[in-house]
Amino acid sequence: MSLPPGTSIAITLGKVIAGYSGYKKGKSKEDDLAVRLRLAEELDKSRNYLFNLLENAYLENDTMGAAQAQSIIDLIDNLKKEVTLASTGHKYALFSQQHSISSSKMKKLIRYDASVIQKSIELSEKLEEVISANLESESLVNQLKNIKNEFVSLQASFRERIEYLKGMRK
Repeated sequence: MSLPPGTSIAITLGKVIAGYSGYKKGKSKEDDLAVRLRLAEELDKSRNYLFNLLENAYLENDTMGAAQAQSIIDLIDNLKKEVTLASTGHKYALFSQQHSISSSKMKKLIRYDASVIQKSIELSEKLEEVISANLESESLVNQLKNIKNEFVSLQASFRERIEYLKGMRK
């Protein structure tokens, strides 16, 4: 999800997230939900790719590959739980009718959204490539270790986004 010159991040996000409006007045809750739903979709896609890898690893008696795939599945499950249970709504100023948010804070939130969505799309694409490559056990394990680190980074980015939302009250 790279940005063509002169294209706003919100417009680009609107192309990959159905209903995303860049937190226009009255649409904040819907935009937050749309971001979280899109992230959950990408996590499901990644999880499915990993499940296929896990199944193949078991069939080939590749315990190292299977263990690595399972550990990423567990990480994705935890992240998806965080995504679906993340508190939003009236608790934050962004979602309140009584508060207005500066455009610089709004742009930063949109950048957080773009970063999280872009990372999740890239990860599911990488997993699709790993499956297509039909790697030997050692190469597969090394690729999965790198991908796991990227999922940890995605989780940290999502948590930063949530903390930023909480801080918008101030």
